[in-house]
Amino acid sequence: MSEIRISTESVKALAEKMRGCADRMSVIESNTISATKLIENGVMNSSIGNIRSKMTALRNKVKTLHSNLEANYDLLMFVAQKFEEADHPTRNLIPDWAKEKFQDSRYYRAENGSSGYVYYRNDGGEVSCTYYTLHKLKDRGLGFPFKYAGGANGGNWFNNCSDSAKKYPGNDCLTNIMNEYGSSGKPVQNIVISMGGSPGHVLLIDKMYKDPNSGEIMVEWSDMCYPFNKIYGDVNTLNPTKNVTLDQFKRYYSWGGNISGAVLIGEA
Repeated sequence: MSEIRISTESVKALAEKMRGCADRMSVIESNTISATKLIENGVMNSSIGNIRSKMTALRNKVKTLHSNLEANYDLLMFVAQKFEEADHPTRNLIPDWAKEKFQDSRYYRAENGSSGYVYYRNDGGEVSCTYYTLHKLKDRGLGFPFKYAGGANGGNWFNNCSDSAKKYPGNDCLTNIMNEYGSSGKPVQNIVISMGGSPGHVLLIDKMYKDPNSGEIMVEWSDMCYPFNKIYGDVNTLNPTKNVTLDQFKRYYSWGGNISGAVLIGEA
C-alpha cells in the first residue's frame, strides 16, 4: 500500500475551497427562499402549488449541503491544526534550575548555579516591574532562565537570559514569535519582554493571538505601571488586564525606549 503524503497548506487550501462553496450555497439558499415566497404570493392553483413544493424541497437540500460543507471546513481546519502541532511539538522551554522556588519569592537561581534577587519596590515606593514579573512567573510554575545573578533591572532581562532559551531580539520580536508559533490559531502564552536600558522595564505578556476577524495580532497582559494604576500594596492584587493590538501595545510603551527583545517562556 503506497504512502499518502499531504501538506498542511494543501489541507487548508481545500478547507478554504469548501468554505467558498458553503458561502455560495448560502446565496443559493437565500435565492431559493425568495423564489418560494414569490410563488406563495402568486395565484395558488394546482400547477403553482406543485412548483412551490419542489422549490421547498430544493431549498432543504441546499440547506443540508450548506451545513455539510461548513462541517467539512471545520474538520479540515482541525486536521490542519493537528498537522502544525506535529510539525512544532510542544516542549518545555524552562529548565528545572530556573523554576527553583525559594522561601522569599524575590530570589532566583541562575544558570551558573548562583542565586540572585530582584528588588521588591523601586525608588518611588511602588512594586518593581522585576518583582511583579518574577512573582507572576513563579505563580505559574515557571521562572526566568538568567545566565548569572545580578543585573536584573528590567532593561537587562533579555541580555541576561540564557542563550539556550527561545530568545527573539529587537523591535519585531513579538511579530517573529507569532510568525513561528501563532500560525495554528492557538494563542502563544507567557512571553517576557524587556525594553530600555538601565533600569528600563520588563513585563510578562499573558498571551498573543490573531484576531479572527481583522487578522491583527492582539496582546493581552497586565502591568504594575503606566498605563495602569501603580501597585503600592499587596502584589497579589493584580492590575486590570489589557487587550490591545500589537501596534497599540508598542505605543503604550514608547516611553520605555527600544525593545531589547522577548523570551518565550513555558511551553511552545
